[in-house]
Amino acid sequence: MSGAPRRAAVEVCVLGGGPAGCAAAARLAELGHRTCLVARADPVGPPTAESLPPSVVPILESMNLLAAVQAAVFQHEDEAWIRWGSANPQVKRLEPPGWLVLRPALEQQLRAHAQRAGAQLVHGTARSFRRRAAGGWLVAVDTPQGPWLVEAESLVDARGRRPAAAAALAGPRTVALSAPWRPGPGPASPTCIAAGAEAWFWGCPLPAGHYAATVFLDAAALRGLRGPQRQALYRQRLAQATLLAPLLDGERVGPATVRDATSRTATAPIEADLVRVGDAACAIDPLSSQGVQRALVSAAQAVAALHTLRTARDPAAALEFYRLRHAQAARRAAAHAAGFCAEAAQAFGSPFWTARAGTDEPRQARAPMRPANGPLPGRLKLSDAVRLVQVPVLDGMLIRYGTALDHPSLEEPAAFVEGMPAALLVGSLAREPAPEQLLAQWATHLPHQVGLRVLRWMLGHGLLAT
Repeated sequence: MSGAPRRAAVEVCVLGGGPAGCAAAARLAELGHRTCLVARADPVGPPTAESLPPSVVPILESMNLLAAVQAAVFQHEDEAWIRWGSANPQVKRLEPPGWLVLRPALEQQLRAHAQRAGAQLVHGTARSFRRRAAGGWLVAVDTPQGPWLVEAESLVDARGRRPAAAAALAGPRTVALSAPWRPGPGPASPTCIAAGAEAWFWGCPLPAGHYAATVFLDAAALRGLRGPQRQALYRQRLAQATLLAPLLDGERVGPATVRDATSRTATAPIEADLVRVGDAACAIDPLSSQGVQRALVSAAQAVAALHTLRTARDPAAALEFYRLRHAQAARRAAAHAAGFCAEAAQAFGSPFWTARAGTDEPRQARAPMRPANGPLPGRLKLSDAVRLVQVPVLDGMLIRYGTALDHPSLEEPAAFVEGMPAALLVGSLAREPAPEQLLAQWATHLPHQVGLRVLRWMLGHGLLAT
């Protein structure tokens, strides 16, 4: 189709229609920013399923996404089978149950939610985007109806996991080979996760009695292999997974597709007019099993940062906040995955696992926890090791600098403890009160049992001298 491109002028353009992009677009529109969401009209590749843990519910509620995500649930997860470094599989009961959602249905529901929130949806692919000399961005979009040109003051990159110049490898290169199956006779299998000597495996039910099985292996294993050879490798590796091998007695109903599963982290997650979210910011190892949940948290944090930047309240706090949260998420996800890899490395001792179990980053030693369930001391005094520092904190939907408690036992400074500002916690300890006096002072902010839990938490971390 020829002719001049259609044009749209917005405050924020969001590139990518996955969970992070849709959630960010919806929330930005709800906050009053003229927002455009650029997303493909149709999903790419075969239908895939996502497993959502119960811990995602409070996040969905805080972002007004609960109804949209529930509409994409096709099955509840009551249990999972796990075989990881042991001879016999373990059955993990999930209470409350998790959710299985089809990725295409999830994205469809989230895009519809973003439109209802007021975001303009452009079905297409961003062919290019560039900064204008006068500020802002020009985004060229190819759509089935012809080209679009979106002018935006700020850009949200939510285009997912990609080996871009703005991302650095965070581990060995890994690929995922996945295919849907129609299982043979026998009882239906629940979600499964298993480790092998040179790969790990994940499987979960699909609608209509089908089942998805994925093999995660080193990218070098696919080097030089073409279509039929890749299919043969997939079948060969799947046969090594005891929990999933029975699928081979059934029928594969689609080819094994390849996707990148390498951990990456953006070297520049945020700038004054650009923020990366979801996998575009931090593509965590699939072993962390929290990809969608992390994407939504990333979107919420990015929206707060961008909203603060655009309202010119405290841009320095906004930039530092998102960079800190981004680094923290990458660090926690890497540590979580490394724990699984170390366990498998101990069981198999193979190069695949040993390469993924180690880290070259020195770990900062933290002070050991103290037992905090015994008798309370007669008087409470703040430890000399406690420091009050200024850190960026989320206050409603804006970011500002606030006071936080810092101590060698804490992973990061704490600005709030059970919702109570750190400055109030410290102020209450100025006269070295007895425990009963301290809990009475906290009572206007914390119920007695919550205050007692905070007190024991402070004792356990050494924030209080005894």
